[in-house]
Amino acid sequence: MNDPANPVTVEACFTSPEFFTTLRTPLERGRFFTTHDDRHAPAVLIVNQAFARKYWPGEDPLGKQVAVSVLGTGRRMLGTIGFRNVVGVVGNMKQEPLDVPSSPVVYLSFHQDETNHVYAGLNLFVRTTADPRLASGTVRDRIHSLNPDQPLEDMRTMDEVLGATLARRRLSLVLMGSFAGLALVLCAIGVYGTIAYSLSQRTREFGIRSAVGAARGDLVKMVMREGLWLSGMGVIIGLGFSLVVARAMEGLLFGIAATDPWTFVAAAATLMSVAAAACFTPAWKGSSVDPALAMRAE
Repeated sequence: MNDPANPVTVEACFTSPEFFTTLRTPLERGRFFTTHDDRHAPAVLIVNQAFARKYWPGEDPLGKQVAVSVLGTGRRMLGTIGFRNVVGVVGNMKQEPLDVPSSPVVYLSFHQDETNHVYAGLNLFVRTTADPRLASGTVRDRIHSLNPDQPLEDMRTMDEVLGATLARRRLSLVLMGSFAGLALVLCAIGVYGTIAYSLSQRTREFGIRSAVGAARGDLVKMVMREGLWLSGMGVIIGLGFSLVVARAMEGLLFGIAATDPWTFVAAAATLMSVAAAACFTPAWKGSSVDPALAMRAE
């Protein structure tokens, strides 16, 4: 940070005072820009949490000074490069893929643009309580009332922007979710078929148990216990394999680790619930056997 021969390169954005409130970016420390942060006021800037944590770990960023010397292609500094005081720290805003950690960013008031280039290209963010698609016409009319020759490009809602960003990832997850759902159905069918076939081979046993006074509930519990024990062993083996292949899923995840323990607990609980439901139906039917009919069938 203090070596002029090796300047730090980070993303820099010129913003208006209402930028952060419009996007509902949380203010962690200090303040946002105001209309008083113009060319006649001391030069200021705001940094995101990633910047503060990387360059001032364990320190208070407020009051620190940063000299912004290069502001992107086509921008040229006018006059001597001056220091800017850090007046605020805001939460990280994702401007890269969601699975990539947020990079350091500095925000500058566009009223203090020393390159006179900020108006060459602007992104306008509008928050509305109405349907954004209906509000676009109002925004276009308002801009053209101020400057009829101002071209407008790529007007989209934030949902559309986010949807386009996540389209490929969402398709992958939908396909994987569909296959997972199909696997769950096949699991239920397999457990049901296995238990039903097993009980069909134990008709005489159930008849004898009923004849000597075994209650129907006891028979159901016995079958459920046996079925869930086998299912539990399968779940444990499956979780072991899942831990091995979980790393392949990291590219599709963000905000959660591939080996998140609660995810594995939820998956195991879901599988055991499905197995319990698949075991109960044949267990209930098998426990209702008539002892006399069972003995006669043998």
